[in-house]
Amino acid sequence: MSSHGSFTASDGQDYRISSADLGSGGFGAVFAGKRADGVEVAIKRVVGAATRGRAGERELDIALKIGQEPVAYLLAPYTWAYQGDDLLLVMPRARRNLREHLALHPGGLSDDEQLAVLHDATRGLVELSALGVVHRDFKPANLLLYEDHWCTADFGISRDLDVRTATVTFQHAGTLPYISPERWRGQPATHKSDLYALGCVAYEVCTGRQLFVGTQDEIQNQHLHAEIPALPVAPALARWVLRLLDKDPARRPQNARAALAALPRHMRAGGGLATAALAFQQRRHAQTVADANLTTLAVERANARRQGLADLADLCASAAEEAQAEVPDLRWEDDGHAHRFEVDAVRLALTLWLREPPLSASEPLIIAGEVLAFVRGHRRRLGNIVCERDGEQQVWYLDSFVAHALTGRQEDPQGFAEDVFFAERPHFEAGGIHTWVRQRRPLTADAIVELLAAAIREAARG
Repeated sequence: MSSHGSFTASDGQDYRISSADLGSGGFGAVFAGKRADGVEVAIKRVVGAATRGRAGERELDIALKIGQEPVAYLLAPYTWAYQGDDLLLVMPRARRNLREHLALHPGGLSDDEQLAVLHDATRGLVELSALGVVHRDFKPANLLLYEDHWCTADFGISRDLDVRTATVTFQHAGTLPYISPERWRGQPATHKSDLYALGCVAYEVCTGRQLFVGTQDEIQNQHLHAEIPALPVAPALARWVLRLLDKDPARRPQNARAALAALPRHMRAGGGLATAALAFQQRRHAQTVADANLTTLAVERANARRQGLADLADLCASAAEEAQAEVPDLRWEDDGHAHRFEVDAVRLALTLWLREPPLSASEPLIIAGEVLAFVRGHRRRLGNIVCERDGEQQVWYLDSFVAHALTGRQEDPQGFAEDVFFAERPHFEAGGIHTWVRQRRPLTADAIVELLAAAIREAARG
C-alpha cells in the first residue's frame, strides 16, 4: 500500500504523508509528514487496524489515555485518522532515536550525557507506570530525542493494566535483547519487566554495546542464566544497573519512581564504601544467577525424571506383553518404585533408587537403579539400569560390570549396589583403566525379555 496521500485528522488539521521512511514501530511503519501549515511531523501507519478491533486500536487507546495527563517524557500521538482500514497516528517529529544516537558516538557518550539519557528514560517509565501502562518494548529505538530531552515512544504493544485480554495486549510480543527473564518463562509483563529493559538500555548507554546478542535461543539463555559483564562506570551507577538487571523481579527496585530516586546524580569515582557496596551488589547478583540456574535445573530434572519413568514403564509393558506370548502365566506389576516380572519360582525386578545425582548442567544421569533376579530364593544382581541425557534425547541403558583382566578374577557380569554404584560412577565417566570394565547396551523390551529368559533357564538347571 502506498505511503503517500493527504488526510484530515481528528484535530481538524490537514496532513500529508511523504515517501521518507523513518522506520517501523510496533505493528506499523513510520513516515515523515507535514501539517498544512508546514510543521513537520511523523506519521505511523498501522495497517489493517480497523479489521483487528480493539487489538488494532490498542496504541490509539493508550495514546488517548496519555493525552489526558500532563506528561513531559512520553511522546504519544496527538491526533489520528483512518484511511481505509489503516490507522494513521500523527506524532511530533523527533530528531533521532537513541539507537541512532549511540551509533553516532562509537567512542561512547560522556558521563554527563549518560546520566542525562538514563534520567529521561527513567522519568518516562515513571510517567507511564503512573498511567497504569506497561510498555513491553522499551529499547533504544523507542527512546526519541525531542527538543532537548529523551522521550519514550511507540506504544503499539504496550499493556494497559485495565485490559485483561491477551489478544488485545499482545502478551508474547517484544524485542528479544530487552525481554526480562520472567517473560522468557511465560509470565506476564509488569512494570518490573520494563525496569529490566531499562537496565538493558542502561548497559548499552554505558558501554556502547548491546548486553546480549546471538540467536533467539542464545539470547534467551543469557537472559535466564548469564551474569552481567563488568561495567566500566562509577560504582554507584554500576550498582544501579546491576539491580535493574537482577534475574529475580523482587530484587529490582520497587517501581520506576524508586529507580529514579536511586539513580546517581553525579558520576563520582566513589571511595571505599561505594566500591564495597558495588562488590556486595555483584555478589548478590552472582548468587541470584546461581539460584535461578539451580531452580531451572531442578525443574528440568523433575521433568526429565517424569519422562524417564514413563519411558521405562512403556518398555516394561512391552516386555511383559512379549514374554506372555511365550509364558502365559507371567505376572507383571509396577508400584512406581520397581517393575516386577514373576513366573513360578523366578522373579526379575527392575528397582529404581530414590537418590538423585547432584544438580549440574554437565551431569547426564537422571535415574539409576538395579536389576535383581530371584531364583528359588537366591538373589543375584545382574546389572544396573540408568537413564541419561544423550544430546537432545533421554536414553535408558543396561550396564553390567566385569572384573578387569589384569585383576585375574573370572566373574560373571554383575551390577553394583547403590552406594558402590555412585562411588564407582565417576571413575567410569572419567575413562581410563579401572578394576571394573563397564559393558553397556540400550535397555529395550527385548533386553528385558532376555534377562527374564536367562533367569528362567537358570531355574530350570536347578
